[in-house]
Amino acid sequence: MVSLIEAMKQAYPSLAAIMGEDNFSRVARHFISAHPPRSAMMQAYGTEFPEFLESYKPLAKSPFVAGVARAERAWLAAYHAVDWPVLAPQELAAASDPSELALSVHPAACLLYSDFPLFDLFNAREVWPCPGIDLGTAQSVLITRPFLHCMITRLDSTDLAFFGSLFDGTTLEAAITAAMEADETFAPAQAINLAISTGAFCSVKAPYRDSPTPNRQPEDDDNEAD
Repeated sequence: MVSLIEAMKQAYPSLAAIMGEDNFSRVARHFISAHPPRSAMMQAYGTEFPEFLESYKPLAKSPFVAGVARAERAWLAAYHAVDWPVLAPQELAAASDPSELALSVHPAACLLYSDFPLFDLFNAREVWPCPGIDLGTAQSVLITRPFLHCMITRLDSTDLAFFGSLFDGTTLEAAITAAMEADETFAPAQAINLAISTGAFCSVKAPYRDSPTPNRQPEDDDNEAD
C-alpha cells in the first residue's frame, strides 16, 4: 500500500501539492482499495483516478480536482507517447493552398477543456501555495511533447476554438473561421505559429469531418472540470 501511494504521488504531484500529502494519501488509499493494480507496470497505474475523484463524495465541493487529475494523466500519456516528428513549417509552405489543409494530431497532444483555472492548478507542482488563483476563472490547456519535453500551454477562447476545430479534423480555413467567430481580433498567424511551436500536430492530411479525434477531451455535461 505504501509503495502504491508513493506511485500515485509521483503520478499526480500537482494534486498532492494542492491537497497536502496527508489528505492525498488518504484519498489514494481509498482509490487503491477500490482499484488494485492489474499490472506490474506502475506508469500505467492510476488511470481511473480522475473518474474516481468525480464520484468521491468527500471532495464533492472541490470538483476541480478531477480536472487536475485528468491533466496530470494527459501529461503522463504525453511523456510515454510514441516518439513522432512534429509538423514542420515547410510542410505548410509547400502547399499551394494551406487553408484547405487539415492537420494530423500528434500522438502526444491532448486538448483539455475546463471551467476552472486548470493551467494555474496544474502548475501547483512547481509552486504551492500559489496566491491569486481564482477558481471562477476558466482555463483550458494544450498538453504536448515537442522534442521529447512535455509542456502545457494555456489557451484563450479564440485559440481554443482554433485548436478545437483542428483537433476535430477541419481545415485551417474552417478553424480560422471558428476562431474569428469567437473573437474578430483573432490573429491567424500567431495561432498557426503556436500550433507549430507546441508540436500539437505531426503532419498535414486530407480533411476529416466525421468524428472528433480521441486526443480532444469533450466538455463535461455537469459543468465539472475536464
